[in-house]
Amino acid sequence: MPTFIDSVEKPEDIWHLTNYVLSLGPESPGYATLITVTAVSDAIPDDPDADFWKKMAPQNVGLMGQVIQDPRNFNPSIDMVAVRAAWNDKEIAFHLTWDDPTESKPDAATKVFADAITLQFPPKVESGGERPYFLMGNDSDGVYLLRWEQGKGAMEATASGPTKVTAISGSEASGKAVYKNGQYRVVIKRARAGKDDRTTFQPGVFTPVAFQAWDGGAGETGTRMSLTSWYYLRLEEPQSNRRFVIPPVVALLTLAAMVLVVRVANRRS
Repeated sequence: MPTFIDSVEKPEDIWHLTNYVLSLGPESPGYATLITVTAVSDAIPDDPDADFWKKMAPQNVGLMGQVIQDPRNFNPSIDMVAVRAAWNDKEIAFHLTWDDPTESKPDAATKVFADAITLQFPPKVESGGERPYFLMGNDSDGVYLLRWEQGKGAMEATASGPTKVTAISGSEASGKAVYKNGQYRVVIKRARAGKDDRTTFQPGVFTPVAFQAWDGGAGETGTRMSLTSWYYLRLEEPQSNRRFVIPPVVALLTLAAMVLVVRVANRRS
């Protein structure tokens, strides 16, 4: 990237520019510690630009370079993904937003790889809280993956390590992506109930989740990725209609008790 230092007339202008750039965003990304999945009763849109998703507050998750296994990624391109999620009685959907300077599709001639993002879950949620190895599991304890890849769309897979990923035949995942102004917005949907090696998402249960992302234009593929350790997500409990019934009932019972107390007092007097 070229330098523009010669165009700066005064040294203090550098600080003016710095302060301006800082003013364009929040003081802190406000990273999430728990991913909340909102309960809805209506159908969940698969359009990433639908108002449904815009009205939902993002939950920011920080990513770091994978530096454990060769080839390592010491300078990751993607360092944050904003997560929105919703569920109803039939399906669960994840809306993911992240910055990427280029829309990269696989091209062997130019050694450009596909942009991609993955949500990782244990195939079964254990009550004891045990989780597979966060780097896509291992031979003794594998993981389930929900993946979106540029040029292929959404898919399901299992993994027993970052180099041992197997696509699930008959994938039930669907996805839709929008790339605009250096930013991806992707919706991945799947049935809430799982079968075989697919995770089942239950309301009120803390389910482990991890994320991996690849900027194909920066040469990221395979173990050259951005990733997180395990987080937890929780499906918000659906709101019961009892919340509308109980307050009036309590009020009526309270009124009846007060009337009874007054009548008893009047008889004694």
